[in-house]
Amino acid sequence: MYHYVYYSYEEWGRGYIGRRRCSCHPEEDTGYFGSFSDPFFNPSQKIILGIFDSIEEASEAEVLLHKFFEVGRNPQFANAAKQTSKKFHYDCTGQANLGSSAKRRELNLTDNPMSNPKVVDKLKKTINSAECRKKRTDSLKTSRNTSESKSKSRTAALKQWAEPGVRESFSKARKGTGNPCYGRRWATNGVDNIYLSASDETPAGYWPGRTSKKKIRT
Repeated sequence: MYHYVYYSYEEWGRGYIGRRRCSCHPEEDTGYFGSFSDPFFNPSQKIILGIFDSIEEASEAEVLLHKFFEVGRNPQFANAAKQTSKKFHYDCTGQANLGSSAKRRELNLTDNPMSNPKVVDKLKKTINSAECRKKRTDSLKTSRNTSESKSKSRTAALKQWAEPGVRESFSKARKGTGNPCYGRRWATNGVDNIYLSASDETPAGYWPGRTSKKKIRT
């Protein structure tokens, strides 16, 4: 499963920043342009801004971009709300202003900064920079360490584990080369133990097996 942040846009009009989860590679997800509700917005092109390992990381990147461009009130964007860490933040009306959207459409905004390739490249570098990755990681650590988050994660895991076929598929996936311990082995010199990978040679003075004393992983 892939998680990515994208920018869809009208060739000579407004744009939309969002995130998406799909089973195909993002570059192949050409038919999706966003979950916008603006009937006057008709995007025909899309740029992949970043691909992430989890929905949480994609959400943090989306939050960063929404905040930077103030998409909830910026007439150059079709987003009716900006994403925050936990929920969408709507403007004072609580919904998309269709009359305002029509006016935006009429303006035919050709000065949208996202239509500039240099701006897009800068955004890609920004959300994938070491500093931003650290901010996302720190934010995820904070949110995941709360009792509420741990409880939700445990409930979701137990619910998924109880679904028919999940245990069997998990067991099958971890057999043979799919097992993280596949090909690994213990070696000992009678005092210390080392855990070797499949490509490691047994060091001189060591033999297969292990003692019940000190263990050293390599």
